[in-house]
Amino acid sequence: MRETEPYDGYIYMDAMAFGMGVSCLQCTFSTQNLNHARYIYDQFHVISPLMLAVTAGTPFHKGKVANWDARWKIIEASVDDRNADERDPNSSFYIPQSRYSPAQLYIYNG
Repeated sequence: MRETEPYDGYIYMDAMAFGMGVSCLQCTFSTQNLNHARYIYDQFHVISPLMLAVTAGTPFHKGKVANWDARWKIIEASVDDRNADERDPNSSFYIPQSRYSPAQLYIYNG
């Protein structure tokens, strides 16, 4: 174990910059109304796995090889600000996923 790495066998990345700072691209879209925004959201839901495959060339972090090849888990973990109660499935304050977790539902009303 090195002095700069507190957890042996892990790549310790404790700042949001390790997730969002890995060459992310954020786009803002203007829509006509809420229904149109839901439609666009659902379309991105479909192509997201394809975009994730494009990022599958980033297995190196802090000069070490990670056991994943896409950045999504890093981005998801870096912005997960749920407290212990919100992570506990037995808690009444349980939130099942981070705000950057994959989408679970389609929301377009059609």
